Amino acid sequence: GTGTGTGTGTGNDAGTGSSGSNGGDAGGGSGSGSGAGATTGGTGGSVDAPVSPELPEPEKPYTPPVVVPPPVPNPLKAGLNAASGIRLSTPAMPWPFNHRFTDAGTNALLDNQLQLQRLGGCGLFSACLTLESAKVVEAGSTGHVSWGRWTDGKARLRHLLFDLEQNLHANAGLHYLLGAPTVTMPTEGTARYRLEGATSPTFAGGQYAPGSFSGQGLVQFGPGTGTRIALEGELKFGADQHYRMVSQGAQFDASNQLVGIGDSNLRMTSSNTFQGDLSVSALGGNDAMKCGGGDCRAAVDGAFFGEQASHMGFSYSVHNPAHSAETDTINGVAVMKRE
Repeated sequence: GTGTGTGTGTGNDAGTGSSGSNGGDAGGGSGSGSGAGATTGGTGGSVDAPVSPELPEPEKPYTPPVVVPPPVPNPLKAGLNAASGIRLSTPAMPWPFNHRFTDAGTNALLDNQLQLQRLGGCGLFSACLTLESAKVVEAGSTGHVSWGRWTDGKARLRHLLFDLEQNLHANAGLHYLLGAPTVTMPTEGTARYRLEGATSPTFAGGQYAPGSFSGQGLVQFGPGTGTRIALEGELKFGADQHYRMVSQGAQFDASNQLVGIGDSNLRMTSSNTFQGDLSVSALGGNDAMKCGGGDCRAAVDGAFFGEQASHMGFSYSVHNPAHSAETDTINGVAVMKRE
Protein backbone atom coordinates (compact mmCIF):
# COMPACT_ATOMS: atom_id res chain seq x y z
CA GLY A 1 0.00 0.00 0.00
CA THR A 2 1.18 3.57 -0.38
CA GLY A 3 2.73 5.11 2.62
CA THR A 4 0.98 7.99 4.19
CA GLY A 5 3.95 9.61 5.87
CA THR A 6 3.99 13.31 6.27
CA GLY A 7 7.69 13.98 5.58
CA THR A 8 8.67 15.04 2.07
CA GLY A 9 11.33 13.06 0.19
CA THR A 10 14.69 14.71 -0.39
CA GLY A 11 16.50 13.52 -3.47
CA ASN A 12 16.98 9.82 -3.68
CA ASP A 13 15.64 9.39 -0.24
CA ALA A 14 12.29 10.60 -1.28
CA GLY A 15 10.64 7.73 0.36
CA THR A 16 12.21 8.13 3.78
CA GLY A 17 9.73 10.46 5.16
CA SER A 18 8.11 9.53 8.33
CA SER A 19 6.41 6.33 7.65
CA GLY A 20 2.76 5.97 8.16
CA SER A 21 1.74 3.73 10.82
CA ASN A 22 3.76 0.64 10.10
CA GLY A 23 4.45 1.93 6.54
CA GLY A 24 7.96 0.57 5.72
CA ASP A 25 10.64 2.37 3.68
CA ALA A 26 9.28 4.04 0.62
CA GLY A 27 11.99 2.38 -1.50
CA GLY A 28 14.36 4.08 -3.95
CA GLY A 29 12.82 6.49 -6.32
CA SER A 30 13.64 9.60 -8.22
CA GLY A 31 14.34 12.77 -6.40
CA SER A 32 10.84 13.78 -6.83
CA GLY A 33 9.72 10.88 -4.77
CA SER A 34 7.80 9.51 -7.70
CA GLY A 35 10.15 6.70 -8.61
CA ALA A 36 9.18 3.15 -8.99
CA GLY A 37 9.75 2.70 -5.36
CA ALA A 38 6.92 5.00 -4.82
CA THR A 39 4.58 2.37 -6.10
CA THR A 40 6.35 -0.53 -4.53
CA GLY A 41 7.37 1.08 -1.38
CA GLY A 42 7.18 -0.53 1.96
CA THR A 43 4.01 -1.85 3.28
CA GLY A 44 1.84 1.00 4.06
CA GLY A 45 0.16 1.36 7.38
CA SER A 46 -2.51 -1.16 7.88
CA VAL A 47 -5.95 0.29 7.76
CA ASP A 48 -8.28 -1.26 10.28
CA ALA A 49 -11.58 -2.42 8.90
CA PRO A 50 -14.42 -0.30 10.11
CA VAL A 51 -15.92 -1.67 13.27
CA SER A 52 -19.66 -1.82 13.52
CA PRO A 53 -20.83 0.03 16.58
CA GLU A 54 -22.14 -2.22 19.35
CA LEU A 55 -25.90 -2.19 19.46
CA PRO A 56 -27.44 -1.76 22.89
CA GLU A 57 -29.20 -4.79 24.30
CA PRO A 58 -32.93 -4.59 23.74
CA GLU A 59 -34.82 -3.39 26.75
CA LYS A 60 -36.57 -6.11 28.66
CA PRO A 61 -40.31 -5.67 28.99
CA TYR A 62 -41.39 -4.22 32.35
CA THR A 63 -42.68 -6.80 34.74
CA PRO A 64 -44.65 -5.33 37.61
CA PRO A 65 -43.75 -6.62 41.06
CA VAL A 66 -45.83 -9.46 42.40
CA VAL A 67 -48.16 -8.22 45.10
CA VAL A 68 -48.41 -10.76 47.88
CA PRO A 69 -51.72 -10.48 49.74
CA PRO A 70 -51.56 -10.39 53.52
CA PRO A 71 -51.67 -13.82 55.11
CA VAL A 72 -55.09 -15.18 55.94
CA PRO A 73 -55.23 -16.09 59.60
CA ASN A 74 -55.32 -19.74 60.39
CA PRO A 75 -58.89 -21.01 60.59
CA LEU A 76 -60.26 -22.43 63.79
CA LYS A 77 -58.67 -25.69 64.82
CA ALA A 78 -59.23 -28.41 67.36
CA GLY A 79 -57.40 -27.58 70.57
CA LEU A 80 -56.55 -24.18 71.99
CA ASN A 81 -57.21 -21.17 69.78
CA ALA A 82 -55.24 -18.07 70.76
CA ALA A 83 -57.11 -14.97 71.79
CA SER A 84 -55.24 -12.86 69.24
CA GLY A 85 -56.82 -14.78 66.36
CA ILE A 86 -60.45 -15.03 67.42
CA ARG A 87 -63.42 -12.90 68.30
CA LEU A 88 -65.91 -14.07 70.90
CA SER A 89 -69.52 -13.13 71.53
CA THR A 90 -71.52 -14.62 74.41
CA PRO A 91 -74.80 -12.73 74.86
CA ALA A 92 -76.16 -12.22 78.37
CA MET A 93 -74.46 -15.04 80.25
CA PRO A 94 -76.78 -16.44 82.92
CA TRP A 95 -75.79 -15.89 86.52
CA PRO A 96 -73.15 -16.48 87.75
CA PHE A 97 -71.56 -16.39 84.31
CA ASN A 98 -72.28 -12.71 83.75
CA HIS A 99 -68.59 -12.01 84.14
CA ARG A 100 -67.76 -10.28 80.85
CA PHE A 101 -65.19 -11.97 78.68
CA THR A 102 -63.41 -9.39 76.56
CA ASP A 103 -63.81 -9.69 72.80
CA ALA A 104 -60.68 -11.09 71.15
CA GLY A 105 -59.15 -11.51 74.62
CA THR A 106 -60.14 -15.03 75.60
CA ASN A 107 -58.51 -18.29 74.56
CA ALA A 108 -60.98 -20.91 73.35
CA LEU A 109 -60.59 -24.68 73.60
CA LEU A 110 -62.42 -26.55 70.83
CA ASP A 111 -62.97 -30.27 70.33
CA ASN A 112 -62.53 -32.15 67.04
CA GLN A 113 -65.94 -30.94 65.82
CA LEU A 114 -64.88 -27.36 66.66
CA GLN A 115 -67.41 -27.21 69.47
CA LEU A 116 -66.55 -25.00 72.42
CA GLN A 117 -65.26 -26.81 75.52
CA ARG A 118 -63.64 -24.03 77.52
CA LEU A 119 -63.18 -20.28 77.54
CA GLY A 120 -60.15 -18.68 79.14
CA GLY A 121 -56.77 -19.91 80.24
CA CYS A 122 -57.65 -21.01 83.78
CA GLY A 123 -54.56 -19.24 85.10
CA LEU A 124 -54.20 -17.74 88.55
CA PHE A 125 -55.44 -14.30 87.48
CA SER A 126 -57.55 -15.19 84.42
CA ALA A 127 -61.18 -16.21 84.23
CA CYS A 128 -62.07 -19.65 82.98
CA LEU A 129 -65.45 -21.08 81.97
CA THR A 130 -65.48 -24.85 81.50
CA LEU A 131 -68.05 -27.23 80.06
CA GLU A 132 -68.62 -30.07 82.51
CA SER A 133 -71.79 -32.15 82.22
CA ALA A 134 -73.65 -29.61 80.07
CA LYS A 135 -74.38 -30.53 76.45
CA VAL A 136 -73.41 -28.64 73.31
CA VAL A 137 -76.46 -28.33 71.06
CA GLU A 138 -77.36 -26.56 67.79
CA ALA A 139 -73.64 -26.37 67.04
CA GLY A 140 -72.11 -25.64 63.67
CA SER A 141 -68.84 -24.51 62.10
CA THR A 142 -67.51 -23.30 58.77
CA GLY A 143 -63.85 -23.58 59.72
CA HIS A 144 -63.66 -19.82 60.26
CA VAL A 145 -66.58 -19.39 62.64
CA SER A 146 -68.20 -21.70 65.20
CA TRP A 147 -71.46 -21.43 67.12
CA GLY A 148 -73.56 -23.39 69.58
CA ARG A 149 -75.32 -23.45 72.95
CA TRP A 150 -74.35 -25.02 76.28
CA THR A 151 -77.41 -26.38 78.05
CA ASP A 152 -78.97 -29.06 80.26
CA GLY A 153 -76.06 -29.71 82.62
CA LYS A 154 -73.29 -28.15 84.64
CA ALA A 155 -70.67 -25.57 83.75
CA ARG A 156 -68.03 -24.08 86.01
CA LEU A 157 -66.60 -20.57 86.31
CA ARG A 158 -63.24 -19.99 87.97
CA HIS A 159 -62.01 -16.46 88.57
CA LEU A 160 -59.46 -15.44 91.20
CA LEU A 161 -60.79 -16.97 94.45
CA PHE A 162 -64.20 -17.82 92.99
CA ASP A 163 -65.06 -21.33 91.88
CA LEU A 164 -68.74 -21.37 90.94
CA GLU A 165 -70.77 -24.19 89.45
CA GLN A 166 -74.09 -23.66 87.74
CA ASN A 167 -76.68 -26.04 86.41
CA LEU A 168 -77.84 -24.76 83.02
CA HIS A 169 -81.55 -25.17 82.41
CA ALA A 170 -82.59 -27.28 79.41
CA ASN A 171 -84.75 -24.36 78.21
CA ALA A 172 -81.94 -21.83 78.52
CA GLY A 173 -78.14 -22.04 78.51
CA LEU A 174 -75.11 -20.20 77.18
CA HIS A 175 -74.99 -19.21 73.50
CA TYR A 176 -71.56 -18.68 71.94
CA LEU A 177 -70.16 -17.41 68.65
CA LEU A 178 -66.44 -17.29 67.94
CA GLY A 179 -64.28 -17.13 64.85
CA ALA A 180 -61.36 -15.66 62.94
CA PRO A 181 -62.58 -12.34 61.47
CA THR A 182 -62.05 -11.47 57.81
CA VAL A 183 -58.63 -9.86 57.23
CA THR A 184 -59.16 -8.27 53.80
CA MET A 185 -62.69 -6.95 53.58
CA PRO A 186 -64.35 -6.10 50.26
CA THR A 187 -64.52 -2.34 49.77
CA GLU A 188 -67.26 -2.13 47.18
CA GLY A 189 -70.31 -3.96 45.95
CA THR A 190 -73.49 -5.28 47.56
CA ALA A 191 -74.08 -8.79 48.87
CA ARG A 192 -77.06 -10.69 50.19
CA TYR A 193 -76.69 -13.03 53.17
CA ARG A 194 -78.86 -16.08 53.90
CA LEU A 195 -79.06 -18.01 57.15
CA GLU A 196 -76.38 -20.72 57.50
CA GLY A 197 -77.13 -21.76 61.07
CA ALA A 198 -78.34 -20.46 64.42
CA THR A 199 -78.98 -21.51 67.97
CA SER A 200 -82.55 -21.75 69.20
CA PRO A 201 -83.42 -18.45 70.90
CA THR A 202 -84.07 -18.89 74.62
CA PHE A 203 -85.62 -16.89 77.42
CA ALA A 204 -82.94 -16.38 80.06
CA GLY A 205 -85.28 -17.62 82.79
CA GLY A 206 -86.10 -20.81 80.91
CA GLN A 207 -89.87 -20.40 81.39
CA TYR A 208 -90.53 -21.19 77.71
CA ALA A 209 -89.15 -23.92 75.49
CA PRO A 210 -86.44 -22.80 73.04
CA GLY A 211 -87.77 -21.23 69.88
CA SER A 212 -86.62 -20.91 66.28
CA PHE A 213 -84.74 -18.21 64.39
CA SER A 214 -84.90 -17.16 60.73
CA GLY A 215 -83.37 -14.11 59.11
CA GLN A 216 -81.56 -12.39 56.27
CA GLY A 217 -78.99 -9.66 55.70
CA LEU A 218 -78.04 -7.12 53.05
CA VAL A 219 -74.58 -5.53 53.02
CA GLN A 220 -73.12 -2.66 50.99
CA PHE A 221 -69.35 -2.83 51.36
CA GLY A 222 -67.22 0.28 51.73
CA PRO A 223 -63.65 1.19 52.68
CA GLY A 224 -62.68 1.33 56.34
CA THR A 225 -65.79 1.54 58.47
CA GLY A 226 -67.95 2.58 55.52
CA THR A 227 -69.71 -0.79 55.19
CA ARG A 228 -73.49 -0.56 55.73
CA ILE A 229 -75.66 -3.42 56.99
CA ALA A 230 -79.37 -4.21 57.09
CA LEU A 231 -80.63 -7.14 59.18
CA GLU A 232 -83.95 -8.81 59.76
CA GLY A 233 -84.71 -11.71 62.07
CA GLU A 234 -87.78 -13.53 63.34
CA LEU A 235 -88.02 -15.39 66.66
CA LYS A 236 -90.88 -17.82 67.15
CA PHE A 237 -91.86 -19.67 70.32
CA GLY A 238 -94.73 -21.83 71.40
CA ALA A 239 -97.81 -20.29 72.99
CA ASP A 240 -98.12 -18.00 69.95
CA GLN A 241 -95.12 -15.81 70.72
CA HIS A 242 -93.58 -14.26 67.63
CA TYR A 243 -91.09 -11.38 67.52
CA ARG A 244 -89.42 -9.59 64.64
CA MET A 245 -86.24 -7.52 64.88
CA VAL A 246 -85.29 -5.16 62.03
CA SER A 247 -82.56 -2.59 61.49
CA GLN A 248 -83.71 1.00 61.06
CA GLY A 249 -84.62 2.02 57.51
CA ALA A 250 -84.56 -1.52 56.07
CA GLN A 251 -86.65 -1.86 52.90
CA PHE A 252 -88.47 -4.99 51.69
CA ASP A 253 -90.20 -6.06 48.49
CA ALA A 254 -93.57 -7.76 48.20
CA SER A 255 -92.01 -11.15 49.00
CA ASN A 256 -90.43 -9.78 52.21
CA GLN A 257 -86.92 -9.86 50.75
CA LEU A 258 -84.49 -7.15 51.82
CA VAL A 259 -83.90 -4.74 48.94
CA GLY A 260 -82.65 -1.58 50.70
CA ILE A 261 -80.46 -0.72 53.68
CA GLY A 262 -81.70 2.76 54.50
CA ASP A 263 -80.44 4.66 57.54
CA SER A 264 -79.33 1.56 59.44
CA ASN A 265 -78.55 1.80 63.13
CA LEU A 266 -75.95 -0.96 62.82
CA ARG A 267 -72.51 0.67 62.87
CA MET A 268 -69.11 -0.73 61.96
CA THR A 269 -66.83 -0.66 65.02
CA SER A 270 -63.83 -1.69 62.88
CA SER A 271 -63.37 -2.77 59.29
CA ASN A 272 -64.86 -6.20 60.07
CA THR A 273 -67.00 -5.85 63.24
CA PHE A 274 -70.32 -4.15 63.95
CA GLN A 275 -72.81 -3.38 66.70
CA GLY A 276 -76.19 -1.75 67.12
CA ASP A 277 -79.71 -1.91 68.56
CA LEU A 278 -82.53 -3.17 66.35
CA SER A 279 -86.18 -2.39 66.94
CA VAL A 280 -88.33 -5.38 67.95
CA SER A 281 -92.06 -5.79 67.37
CA ALA A 282 -94.51 -8.42 68.61
CA LEU A 283 -96.41 -10.34 65.90
CA GLY A 284 -98.02 -13.10 67.95
CA GLY A 285 -101.08 -13.25 70.13
CA ASN A 286 -98.98 -13.70 73.28
CA ASP A 287 -96.43 -11.02 74.17
CA ALA A 288 -94.47 -11.95 77.28
CA MET A 289 -91.83 -9.34 76.42
CA LYS A 290 -94.42 -6.52 76.18
CA CYS A 291 -92.96 -5.48 72.83
CA GLY A 292 -96.33 -4.33 71.50
CA GLY A 293 -95.68 -0.82 72.77
CA GLY A 294 -92.56 -0.45 70.63
CA ASP A 295 -90.14 -0.41 73.57
CA CYS A 296 -88.17 -3.59 72.84
CA ARG A 297 -84.66 -3.56 71.46
CA ALA A 298 -82.25 -6.24 70.27
CA ALA A 299 -78.60 -5.56 71.13
CA VAL A 300 -76.56 -6.99 68.24
CA ASP A 301 -72.82 -7.72 68.29
CA GLY A 302 -71.35 -9.16 65.11
CA ALA A 303 -68.45 -9.64 62.72
CA PHE A 304 -67.54 -10.87 59.24
CA PHE A 305 -65.67 -14.15 58.93
CA GLY A 306 -63.90 -16.08 56.18
CA GLU A 307 -62.25 -14.90 52.98
CA GLN A 308 -63.97 -11.97 51.29
CA ALA A 309 -66.49 -11.81 54.14
CA SER A 310 -67.99 -15.16 53.16
CA HIS A 311 -69.95 -15.28 56.45
CA MET A 312 -71.53 -12.81 58.82
CA GLY A 313 -72.20 -13.86 62.41
CA PHE A 314 -73.80 -12.06 65.33
CA SER A 315 -75.26 -12.49 68.78
CA TYR A 316 -78.45 -10.78 69.88
CA SER A 317 -80.15 -10.09 73.17
CA VAL A 318 -83.75 -8.86 73.11
CA HIS A 319 -84.79 -6.75 76.10
CA ASN A 320 -87.43 -4.21 77.10
CA PRO A 321 -85.84 -1.29 78.96
CA ALA A 322 -89.26 0.23 79.70
CA HIS A 323 -90.45 -2.94 81.47
CA SER A 324 -87.19 -4.52 82.60
CA ALA A 325 -88.60 -5.48 86.03
CA GLU A 326 -91.50 -7.37 84.46
CA THR A 327 -89.88 -9.00 81.45
CA ASP A 328 -87.05 -11.38 80.65
CA THR A 329 -84.41 -11.32 77.92
CA ILE A 330 -84.21 -13.50 74.80
CA ASN A 331 -80.76 -14.56 73.65
CA GLY A 332 -79.25 -16.31 70.63
CA VAL A 333 -76.59 -16.31 67.93
CA ALA A 334 -76.85 -16.66 64.15
CA VAL A 335 -74.49 -17.08 61.19
CA MET A 336 -75.35 -16.05 57.61
CA LYS A 337 -73.60 -17.01 54.39
CA ARG A 338 -72.89 -14.67 51.50
CA GLU A 339 -74.73 -15.59 48.31
